[in-house]
Amino acid sequence: MKFDEILKIFRPGLISISKTLGYGDGSADFEDILQEMIIHLWDLWKKGKIDTNTRSYILQSCWFHAKNCIRKSKKSRTPISLEASYDDTDGKNNIMDFMLDDAEPTEEEFDGRMTIKNILSNGLSRREKDIFRFTLEGYTLRDIGEMLGVSFVTVYNTLEEVKRKAVNY
Repeated sequence: MKFDEILKIFRPGLISISKTLGYGDGSADFEDILQEMIIHLWDLWKKGKIDTNTRSYILQSCWFHAKNCIRKSKKSRTPISLEASYDDTDGKNNIMDFMLDDAEPTEEEFDGRMTIKNILSNGLSRREKDIFRFTLEGYTLRDIGEMLGVSFVTVYNTLEEVKRKAVNY
């Protein structure tokens, strides 16, 4: 049986599992979980385990795989504090001190800030503005997706739309 046919059979069950796991505690996104389970299903198909097991057994396997992915992603997060002290050569004691640097901006920094201000104030939706700001702050697509409760694919597509709109500035 072709993988497309297998996916047609299992997709409704995978979507149901993804919705259950993806919205439970907010730590994982529906689309990311669905993608992980489809990859797992592909792996089972390539190994020939689809034909030798029941539909229920395969869905349970996908469920356990998704739970394991969520567990691993929770482990890899390391929260930091803006107040945490660190040792550096600038004499700043924590991240917040570094961020609140009062030095005058250079002409290039000023032009950049004006461009950003123009982009934010002209024609972006609230979601586009949020994603643009998080990107400027250095967050990854996955981090932004987690903070906003959307997939990194949605974040990427939104950034592409922001780039399209920002060409005029």
